[in-house]
Amino acid sequence: MERNIMIAFVSLVNGYSLQNPIHYPDIMGEPYTAIQTNESAVVWIKRWLKNKPLDKLFLIVSKTVKEDYISDDTEFGRVTHKEFLEKRLLLNFPDLEGKFQYFDYSEGMEIDNSDVAQQELGQNLLEVANIFQGIQAYMDSNKEDIINVHADMTGGMRHASMMMLSIMQLLKYNGAKICEVLYSDQKKKQVYQANSIQRMFTLINGADEFSRFGSVNAIMEYFEPNKENLSGPLTELLEAMQHFSDSIKICSTNAILDEVKNLGNKIEIFQKTGGETLDEKIFSQMITTIQKDYDTLLKPNVNQIDIIKWCIKKEFWQQTLTLCTEWLPELLVDKKIAFTDNKVVIDACEKEGEGMSRSWKQDFIMTYKGISQKEKIAPIRNWLKLTAYNIPNKTEIERNLKKFPRLMSILLEYINCQKEYYKLQRNISDLNNFSNTYKSLYKALNKIYKKYAQNNNYKKTFASFITGMDYQKIQKEISELSHSDFWDLLEIEEPKPILRGSDKWNNRCIDYMKMMEDNILCSKCASPMEMMEFLHDYHEIKEIRNTINHASKEDKYDIKKISNKISMYLDKLSMW
Repeated sequence: MERNIMIAFVSLVNGYSLQNPIHYPDIMGEPYTAIQTNESAVVWIKRWLKNKPLDKLFLIVSKTVKEDYISDDTEFGRVTHKEFLEKRLLLNFPDLEGKFQYFDYSEGMEIDNSDVAQQELGQNLLEVANIFQGIQAYMDSNKEDIINVHADMTGGMRHASMMMLSIMQLLKYNGAKICEVLYSDQKKKQVYQANSIQRMFTLINGADEFSRFGSVNAIMEYFEPNKENLSGPLTELLEAMQHFSDSIKICSTNAILDEVKNLGNKIEIFQKTGGETLDEKIFSQMITTIQKDYDTLLKPNVNQIDIIKWCIKKEFWQQTLTLCTEWLPELLVDKKIAFTDNKVVIDACEKEGEGMSRSWKQDFIMTYKGISQKEKIAPIRNWLKLTAYNIPNKTEIERNLKKFPRLMSILLEYINCQKEYYKLQRNISDLNNFSNTYKSLYKALNKIYKKYAQNNNYKKTFASFITGMDYQKIQKEISELSHSDFWDLLEIEEPKPILRGSDKWNNRCIDYMKMMEDNILCSKCASPMEMMEFLHDYHEIKEIRNTINHASKEDKYDIKKISNKISMYLDKLSMW
């Protein structure tokens, strides 16, 4: 349900108007003769509402209006200025009976000192608060309804207009809908709609909100009534502002940079047109102010560091920490502060990152722990398998297996024993001599046999296994041994498990050190220590973000220290 209320500062009735009433030839299509200046605005609203009721009329009265009698006789006899207005309105609109509510305000204060102006202003502010509270009480008693507020800006003394605008802004802030704002010109005998004056506050507030908070709601509200008639450049600019605002609110790390660049482009296009209507021209002037506030973001070569710095400037701490967590790893890799060019590592990070919607660079810096032993020997296994039926020569073996001397020995024995192996198969009694001559290969054959012997249904002895094992298949069988058996053949000591504690950075530092030892974590920094400082500070920022997201009410954070830490880090990163 909608309820319509009206606010007005009641004016004094002067003797001239009593003798010379003001004839308005056209108030919503009909004439009206007024005496008191507020009458015409109330009549305008009543006629504008047609069959809808004016539910409440809030009239703000000075002591003079409330208590002093009009000097001349009136059609109602001897009455006060307040009584005269009420009787005049009831004469034309009996349905307003019981719908008047009055608030007091001071026209002046008799204070004999130099601070009188400031004290009067303070008194006015208190009265604004009291008037607002009274109207708010009515709104609270009808909280399920939409409250439409209409205002007459004609009456009152000195600060009345400013007080009225303040009251309307407070009511709007608390959920009321500001509708018709009127001003009566007695000389021109016309009632003007002054909505644009009040709406200007909406636009100013909107520009301020966008500058300070990246919010576009008030600007959209201002242009909503006329959105079908907006120029193309303004429509596109408003869309760009909305998309930018949304991306900042939800911190869409994949979209923000593109939305920032699009916003800058649409502002530039709109500013070239200068706006087509009065509203657009006014907004164009405000955009100039917004451009100054957004100068960091609107430069042609805006980057991720610029956006994070802007978030710090606006004190968007959650966005700042999120963008640091998501963007800094890619910057560390791109600037070659901490990077890898190992394709096996990149592929592994891409695969791992897919499940968490991360890039391989993010996964590499955030969580990757290095190449496992299985991954290290996987290329060798693949090479053995690929060359199994096209037996490599000595040169190929030495080139591909130089890092694995024991496996090289097995393969060299393998390519040199073909004739002896066939002899062994014909005379298995030579097995002892074969094992002494080809010790490394013999060990591998034992591993292959034990693999088959694990099956309870496999009944062959080792001798019968050798008799039946095709020489051409030996290399392939070696490549398919279990990880532990294959590793044992290499005769390299199995790495000991890394002991990790509760300190997250120490644990991550162990990973980085291991990756450096394996030559998969590289850096263009002057020293490993410089790289580790970059990585340490990144993980500290990341940990702050994670901790804040899951903080208890006892946890306290020094925003200034966090801001300084991030700013210093970004400055250092910008130098690369």
